[in-house]
Amino acid sequence: MPFPQDQPDQENRPASLPDDQIRALVDTAPAILWMTDETGAGTFFNRRWEELTGQAEAAWLGHGWLDAVHAEDRDRAGRVLADAVEQCLFFTMDCRLRDVTGAFRWVMVVGRPRLSEEGVFLGHAGSMLDITERKEIERDLRTLSDQLINELGGLVRLHEIGTRFLQEGRLSSLLQEVLDASIFFTKADKGLIQLFNPAAGTLEVLVQRGFSPQTLSVFDWATNEQGACLALAKQAQRLVVEDLRTDPACAGSPAAAALLAAGVQAMQSIPLLSRTGQFLGLLSTCFHEPRRPSERTLCLVDLFARQAADLIQHHRTEGALRESEARLNAILQNTAAVIYLMTPDNRFLHINREFERLFGVTNEAVVGQSIADLFPPEVAAGFELNNRTVFREGRTMEFEERVPLRDGVHIYASVKTPLMDAQGAPWALVGVSTDMTDRKKTESQRWQWTQELERSVAERTRELVASRERLRGLAAQLTLAEQRERQRLATDLHDYLAQLLVVVRMKIQQAYASDGDHRAGVRDADRLLGEALNYTRSLVATLSPPVLHQFGLVMALQWLAEQKQLHGLEVTIEADQPVSSLTEDQAILLFQSVRELLFNVVKHARASRAAVSIGVNPAGELQIAVQDDGCGFDLTESSKERRPGSGFGHFSIRERMEAMGGRFDVQSAPGRGTRALLAMPCHGGNPAATNDAVPAVSGTGHAKSPVRRAGGLRVLLADDHALVRQGLRSILEGYPELQVVGEAMDGQEAVELAGRLSPDVVVMDINMPRLDGVEATKRLKREQPSITVVGLSVHQDALMEETMRAAGAAAYLTKDSAADQLYRLIRSATSSSGESTERP
Repeated sequence: MPFPQDQPDQENRPASLPDDQIRALVDTAPAILWMTDETGAGTFFNRRWEELTGQAEAAWLGHGWLDAVHAEDRDRAGRVLADAVEQCLFFTMDCRLRDVTGAFRWVMVVGRPRLSEEGVFLGHAGSMLDITERKEIERDLRTLSDQLINELGGLVRLHEIGTRFLQEGRLSSLLQEVLDASIFFTKADKGLIQLFNPAAGTLEVLVQRGFSPQTLSVFDWATNEQGACLALAKQAQRLVVEDLRTDPACAGSPAAAALLAAGVQAMQSIPLLSRTGQFLGLLSTCFHEPRRPSERTLCLVDLFARQAADLIQHHRTEGALRESEARLNAILQNTAAVIYLMTPDNRFLHINREFERLFGVTNEAVVGQSIADLFPPEVAAGFELNNRTVFREGRTMEFEERVPLRDGVHIYASVKTPLMDAQGAPWALVGVSTDMTDRKKTESQRWQWTQELERSVAERTRELVASRERLRGLAAQLTLAEQRERQRLATDLHDYLAQLLVVVRMKIQQAYASDGDHRAGVRDADRLLGEALNYTRSLVATLSPPVLHQFGLVMALQWLAEQKQLHGLEVTIEADQPVSSLTEDQAILLFQSVRELLFNVVKHARASRAAVSIGVNPAGELQIAVQDDGCGFDLTESSKERRPGSGFGHFSIRERMEAMGGRFDVQSAPGRGTRALLAMPCHGGNPAATNDAVPAVSGTGHAKSPVRRAGGLRVLLADDHALVRQGLRSILEGYPELQVVGEAMDGQEAVELAGRLSPDVVVMDINMPRLDGVEATKRLKREQPSITVVGLSVHQDALMEETMRAAGAAAYLTKDSAADQLYRLIRSATSSSGESTERP
């Protein structure tokens, strides 16, 4: 604003400097120096003006310099200058100038009137000093002052609320005050406090301000259903959403839409946590316009949240304490034990309901009386002695006390504990006495039972020691048997199979060396290879009969009976019903046990006939009985320890059966034969190992002939051995009308490839992993009835052939005859509309 100014002292004016020196001095000044004429038009600005504003002389000349002044300050600056010009006065003012970057900086403008020697007003000269930093400091000081006033007011409110809670204890009204204070200091439009319900996992509104019941329910849905606030709060994180419409985590979500519909555009939520970190609820304030409270404001709201959490925790603690006291009193009054509280001079302070019932007194009448007032002298003396001991020792002690009651003397186990004051001195004793009379009566009976148990344990221990010795002998015999079996197999392979292979090689080498007809040598080699293959099949069947894994226990036992016929023993198999609920391990164990029993019949019983019967008893156990008409034996002698090298015997079978939950019983007498019974619980198992239903021959799946393709018959090979697949492919590729379109290494892959490749013929091995050939054939004929299946196996077994045909196979042959007969069987099977009856 303008100020009156004295006339300059003309006589004391300093000596003038040359113009060039004055110009250099003015341009190097850190402030902006300027001059105007008598009309207020700018006539001079030093270099600092152009450096700050970017205006050149052409731009600032006259009144152009006002263009660099902030639009809000421009009119005011023009008026101040005009008034100073009109009245020839000194003036100062603050305004904002736009710098070269487009930003505005505060400057303090100082102007002094310029007068000629005659005192004529020539204009103003002055300076502009950058005061931006001073302005920012003043602004920050004002802001800080306001914040300090607000925070001080908030702390006063917190103190008042805490004081009133201690005096009044009204949780809801005080939380309402906390919420109102939070709304005020955050300059929010509405808010609410929600409590967390751990059982339901939801937030429930306790107090609120500014929400209608309808919008309040929407807010609950947003927090509970979407879970953003709840998830962050459980992690002790504050949620601040400056604008629900643009926030990347909220924009477009149902929760944001619901809150916007309720008039909320911004919000902040602070978790309420107990002193131990337990999540209690949320304090939220909401805004009608986009806004983000300052960090200092949020820190102040944190204090309000801390106060609210403490109020909630204190309220809950008091409630839990009241509930605990109620439960403790209920236990005290309803327990079957006698409970009492006594002073160091043996006077009663409190008794429970059981004490009242037993001794016919009331708590009100007993309080203040001594032990001697209620009990006979000799009984009271014992009680008093025990009490004095507890007070003297200062620790919990247990006593056995005899108490006279109406039905006689009872024995009580009394646990007495001293209660200490703040100085550690005992001020009372609490006693808990439990009637032990009945327990004492049972102790003598328990002692008798203990003696009997010890005798039983000793007897069982002797049996276990004997069993351990038998198991030790069994382990030694098992090792010897394994070595003998290895030696036998090695001898058989060397003496028979290896010799056959040597002769085959000699025949082949002889045929190569001969210049004549090789057919005779090849026929001899083929015959010898056939014998080797038959021997291999026999050896495999002996080690692990495939019929057991393919067709189940009953069929395996029938096969075993046929084998025993070769040893001169006639064996009959009787099965009441199919066996379909055994695990594979159970079936293997039962088969091995029956084989061992029949082997014993052949070796020791001198019997001509044996019968194996299979059935299920009323308890649901599978029973297999093996009975012979042999010489029998004395059971008492067989229970003694066996001699080394005499075989596993019945002990081995019994141990293995019991290990799998089964049992083994033997009935025998000299001259009366032997009957052995195997019993095994049925729990359901692998159908591949226990399916004993006899397959029935069926012609399903061949209702129509396969459709011929222009390129000949398409063949799919399924075998789990790559060498066999390679051999089959080499055989079939020699016929131009056959095309091998794919190879599968198991039944599952064969079904999948058939669905994609649509072959006319599938050559299917029976024994394959994942899905065997029988089941794969069933699926193929069910899904693609037009496909012709030719069964293939290394075993020449009528039962396997019958099973494959029942599954839908048109033909069956062994792998060793594939070179001669596979092509003929494929042609025969595919030329007929029904199943082929060709057999290799």
